[in-house]
Amino acid sequence: MKIKLLAMAATIVAIASCTAPTERGEGSWRTSVAEWCDVDSINVYYYLPSEGDLRKMPVVVTMHGNGRDPWAAVGYWKDHADKYGVVVIAPEFSMEAFGSNYLYGGLQTPEGGIRTDGKSLYKAVDAIFHEARQRWDIRAKKYYLFGHSAGSQFVHRMLLLHPSAYVERAAAANAGWYTFPDSEAAFPYGTLGCDDLTDKARFVSRDLTLLLGDADTIANYGLRMTPEAVRQGLNRFERGNTFYDYGKHLADSLGATFGWTKVICPHVDHNEEKTAAAAAEIFFGE
Repeated sequence: MKIKLLAMAATIVAIASCTAPTERGEGSWRTSVAEWCDVDSINVYYYLPSEGDLRKMPVVVTMHGNGRDPWAAVGYWKDHADKYGVVVIAPEFSMEAFGSNYLYGGLQTPEGGIRTDGKSLYKAVDAIFHEARQRWDIRAKKYYLFGHSAGSQFVHRMLLLHPSAYVERAAAANAGWYTFPDSEAAFPYGTLGCDDLTDKARFVSRDLTLLLGDADTIANYGLRMTPEAVRQGLNRFERGNTFYDYGKHLADSLGATFGWTKVICPHVDHNEEKTAAAAAEIFFGE
């Protein structure tokens, strides 16, 4: 009889542990990324809406800026996550561990070339999405990708250099400068040296929204002013327009479907909170 009671108690504990509700709100976990880059593990931050079935929710991966503050990146999405019922996750690629190579998805070698061992932060993002699916039994097969400023650089290069099949839609806001799908310009301004990683027709056909604040016209926050960057425009707003026009022209020349959308955010400067709100409306408000 005692044995039966002990077995029953163990069963009840097991059931309770399986059915206990997931704690909502903000949180984080540590995950291994050694398979994809040169550090063992990173932090991943998240926000789970206060109500709704997590299993049925879409997922937004938001990439932090050069300040490397994933809490802030998540924070700009909290209200939108509650409004639309969205899980938000933000991996942390710290300055100490990754330096400026974060902007290039970890692909740049110390000599300025492209690594050829198959590792990248882009693959790590895909893996983190799948880990989130397992943690909360999420059914979504793809995720929405957003980035502002340095995060925007990460986003557009990810679609160019790692055309992930798991990205449903992407929005890149107010990047400081761009990698053009131009085989005659050396990386990181063009794809000379990494053309084997790119499918230009596929890139210009992706569902990518360029969010451009029409007041983001001041060379601040360390805006790159190299000759190659200045040729893209004098400020972020000009450079975003140049990039969009180049993509449209390339799609026409390739006979490819042009999938990009340009959205001008009126009276918006280098403001992630406002561009995140615009991205949330584009992704989920339609």
